Amino acid sequence: MSDIQLRDYQQQAVDSFFKHEEIGLFEMATGTGKTFTALSCVKKDFENGDGRQFLVIVVPYLHLIDQWVKYFPLFELETAIVVAGDKNKWYPKLKTAVWNYKRGYRHRVIVIGSYKSIASPLCKQLLTTSLDHSFLLADECHNMGQNAFLTHPLQRFTRRLGLSATPKRWQDEQGTAQVYQYFGETIYTFSMEQAIEKQYLTPYEYHPIIVDLSKEEQNEFEKITKRLVRLFQHKEENEELISKLSIRRSRILKKATHKVEHLVSLLTEQVEKKHTLIYCAEGEIDTVIEALKPLKLKISRFNSELSISERQVILEQFASGDIEVLIAIKCLDEGVDVPATKTAYFLASTSNPREFIQRRGRVLRKSEGKHQAIIYDFVVLPQIEDERLFNSIAKKEIPRCVEFSQFATNQFSARRILLEQLSPYHLDHYMELDSEGMKKFLEEQEDIE
Repeated sequence: MSDIQLRDYQQQAVDSFFKHEEIGLFEMATGTGKTFTALSCVKKDFENGDGRQFLVIVVPYLHLIDQWVKYFPLFELETAIVVAGDKNKWYPKLKTAVWNYKRGYRHRVIVIGSYKSIASPLCKQLLTTSLDHSFLLADECHNMGQNAFLTHPLQRFTRRLGLSATPKRWQDEQGTAQVYQYFGETIYTFSMEQAIEKQYLTPYEYHPIIVDLSKEEQNEFEKITKRLVRLFQHKEENEELISKLSIRRSRILKKATHKVEHLVSLLTEQVEKKHTLIYCAEGEIDTVIEALKPLKLKISRFNSELSISERQVILEQFASGDIEVLIAIKCLDEGVDVPATKTAYFLASTSNPREFIQRRGRVLRKSEGKHQAIIYDFVVLPQIEDERLFNSIAKKEIPRCVEFSQFATNQFSARRILLEQLSPYHLDHYMELDSEGMKKFLEEQEDIE
């Protein structure tokens, strides 16, 4: 690891892990080098453990396996057994490795796979046994709150390190409790504010773009809301239907038709078109591409249907400017970094703090020639007389605005725009909360009022 020089905060995190007997959570902002920090812990543990280690690394998506593996040589890690895809390719290797490790014929085993693969019955079967010097490293560790891990054999691992910018699971108290039960407390925190202040992430401007609902969208939203209010009176009997209707209602906000009109207007006025990312909802990408045709931009779509090699080529062309605009779906939620992004348009709104914090963090990564990022966030706040209905919409949109605006270089002007929308409905107090206060506020609210 002679080529690796940890930043001061990364070294502090490593020291904290060993101070807490190698169990805990790192709550570090997206883009601050959690991978390097975690692998430094792995290396030190191996050196402290008489040269023995059974390491399991769990990641949320298959394409992230390659992102982790490419750093292995820097930390003197051997070739890993990849638990993914056809079981006939990995199961015999893992079975043999476990057998040899337990009997002392192998001193180190490195396993990496997705949460889905590691939780599979075959993998569980092999990892039920106690293994000395065992180390579980969980990337985006909030995924450990899934039901599949309730009785999972990873409970036997003696070293446990969880990584996440947002370890709490959205609207899932049981899952969140499970995450903290497994990893214990947060033992090191490095926030977005600290990362920007110390120039490890790019400073950014935040521009909330206020979007109205069409008459049809407003009527549909109101109709679903009234139905949900009735269903919530007997919540336990109607959970499945409530879930379906809630998704339908959230899609109205995500796909509000006026968003595309605003996007075309803003992009037309934008002077430098290169390094622009447009993040939209599923099923919306063709609509956006068609609307932008008159601007004659060099556009590429960027979604999960692309192979890893195709993504890499597109990202290189985007960084060089050969592709001016990327229109993306879900990639920011799947751990894909787009560091060359200088201007980002967030059409796909979300009320899930983990999702919108991740999305912002991934476009704030440092890149050559990038000194500032600009985020345009399309916020649905319709001009309607019904204060109750407006409040139900505002509670889903404003938490994201609170979080995004508080660390922006133009935070006061951004908040002034939002206050102008909230004041007529006597909701100014929403903007007075910090991000933690807003999260707590949301946790205390029923989904429907």
